[in-house]
Amino acid sequence: MNKTYITLKEGQFIPDILDCLLTNTIYFKKLTGIRATTSELQAERNSLIAESHVPVIKGKEGFFPVHKGIRIESILDYLKNDSIKYKKIMTTPESFNKVKIATELAGIDLYKEFFFLFDECDRTVKDVDYRKTIILPMEDFFKFENKAFISATAIVPSDPRFEEQNFEIVEVLPDYDYSKEMKLIITNSTFSALNYEMNTISDRPICIFLNSVKCIMEVIRQMDITEESHIYCSEEKMYPLRAQGYKAFDNINVEKEKDGIKVMKYAKYNFFTCRFNAAVDMIMAVKPTVIMMTNLYAAEHTAIDPNAEAVQIVGRFRRGVNDIIAISNIKDMEAKTEMEATSYLAGCKHSYEDIKRLLLASTTEGARDTLAEALKLVTYANFVNSDGSDNHYMYDCFLYDESVKMKFQSEESLITAYTNDYFKPIVEREVYPISDEDYKFSKSGVSFAQIKEVLITALDKLTTSEYKFEISNSQEVVEQLRQSFPDIVRGYFSLGAHKLRNCYSLQNLKSEMKLKYKETQKSNYNFIKELQEIFYDGLEDTTKELVKLLDTVIKKVGLDLEPTLKLLNDFFVLSKRKSLKGSREKGYAILKSRFNRVDND
Repeated sequence: MNKTYITLKEGQFIPDILDCLLTNTIYFKKLTGIRATTSELQAERNSLIAESHVPVIKGKEGFFPVHKGIRIESILDYLKNDSIKYKKIMTTPESFNKVKIATELAGIDLYKEFFFLFDECDRTVKDVDYRKTIILPMEDFFKFENKAFISATAIVPSDPRFEEQNFEIVEVLPDYDYSKEMKLIITNSTFSALNYEMNTISDRPICIFLNSVKCIMEVIRQMDITEESHIYCSEEKMYPLRAQGYKAFDNINVEKEKDGIKVMKYAKYNFFTCRFNAAVDMIMAVKPTVIMMTNLYAAEHTAIDPNAEAVQIVGRFRRGVNDIIAISNIKDMEAKTEMEATSYLAGCKHSYEDIKRLLLASTTEGARDTLAEALKLVTYANFVNSDGSDNHYMYDCFLYDESVKMKFQSEESLITAYTNDYFKPIVEREVYPISDEDYKFSKSGVSFAQIKEVLITALDKLTTSEYKFEISNSQEVVEQLRQSFPDIVRGYFSLGAHKLRNCYSLQNLKSEMKLKYKETQKSNYNFIKELQEIFYDGLEDTTKELVKLLDTVIKKVGLDLEPTLKLLNDFFVLSKRKSLKGSREKGYAILKSRFNRVDND
């Protein structure tokens, strides 16, 4: 495809340099927030704009929104409204067919009468592996007389129809330095690094982009910040989160400022999954700190591409950000180079076609059924459309995913990826005793003994004089471990490493700590002194009165012990149950103390 360039000066927007978007064009706009979508909404023509996610649509104005819950009848009413000269419709890919049906019912030639803009077009490649419905409009896209692709992080598609219809690439080049300084933290424990960074920020809201609800919940649990946190995620995840007491939303909530501008309602801590990475406008009253977290040991899909997702995330904040922080670990994900990935797919396709030829040549029902089943199971089946044609978007997605994996293979490759036109990284390396790899195992059903041993080793290093002065933030690390594994850490400091190693289960550990706690309280000096003053040798009384006296002493000293005859027997030798002098009741006598009597001053 031919490529042309247009220049964007500082302070300019797309409507300032283009009268309207041109047809059969893929726009690489380089920057977010330069009003490309706005330019189409202002264009004097009917417009159909595809947006990847519902929050994007709900965050914009000046059009008719089409998504889940919007009925065809409502679209039809809008199309028949003669007071609206130029119809502007914004739809999700999944709801495109409703627009198609509505225009047919209204007698409108959709392909001729509307300009079709696919916004953030790179999502057709990046999301298709887990969301195949995102490319539903593409068969119709090429039927439009006027159409365009656009994104700040666009990918040149391999779909041959772009070449066949003579698409051109137009790259919008800012003529000024638009890169931003950011902190890149490369660490073996993203949870620890994130907790540390969050604890150092108190004067502004924090927006954390982390594509794992499970990880988000863990961060909130560790820091005990449920009431101070908002979670932005899909509708499917929102309801279960709310049921567990979290403040979860599937859309950006807004409120009006005094001047009427709608700004985002936010909490101190705001967590976002990937559906909020691109195109969603976030206008905040205060510039936030943006933290992008990648934890490859928790889930490889948390990877934030420095050249795409990271760019889009920072671009969400239309009034700018205060600080940018990227936190990531490194993992060998067996990534393929572009040549290796292409060769791999070629081999998969060759095997797929071999099985297909055998299927077509088979003469028995059993052979046909077996080969048909095998055809569905081979890897390349995901790269083929229902009509047997190649799914070019799945092909591009595979190459893209492998290229992203390559960026996280080493510290050097990640630093290189972040050193681009958009960012000026200041690199920090942080090493913690407990890594994300250890943490992941502990949350995946590994034995109590394995978790216990990892923690004992780490705590030994953090508390032994030989090591603790080498670890500048040892107290913070110990506290994070205490929050994540409270019983084991408490057991370490209460029982000691040797006795902790002998605990064979969590329940056994809790029992041992309960006994230790009780023994510690029972050996309290003031407690023993008070006991021996009240329970003198020869004292006798009923069980009820003796226990009552014991309770008085416990409360006076402020201990957490249950007053029982058994507890009293731990401190004093009691007589056998006997009749009390001068009374018909029975009770016990204090024969002697089991400890040396405490001398009174």
